[in-house]
Amino acid sequence: MAATGQIGARPFICLWDSETAELISKISLPKGSLGIKCVAISEDKEYVACVDMSDKIQVHMFKISTKAKMFVTNSTIQTVTDMNFSLKKGSLEFACCGKGRIVWFNEKGKQI
Repeated sequence: MAATGQIGARPFICLWDSETAELISKISLPKGSLGIKCVAISEDKEYVACVDMSDKIQVHMFKISTKAKMFVTNSTIQTVTDMNFSLKKGSLEFACCGKGRIVWFNEKGKQI
């Protein structure tokens, strides 16, 4: 599975089958998100998280099958350059990083 993020007034995440290039799902972010800076897929391919390009620099997490928003929270990193989920089986923890800083989040959007 692969993920891409769009830029615009109502950005969205596209999830693709990486073998067939078929669109699996399209998940919209709230108006005002301005775009998607980074996106990551959980190890079990059940969840997707992203960082938007709004002034607040918010972190979002969604359940892929239902498109349900699990949480949205503000990032404490001003310039997020990458993110990734833990590779630990069953874990929904993920990290966002920027210049000289890394922050871990749990599945409820709390920093750990």
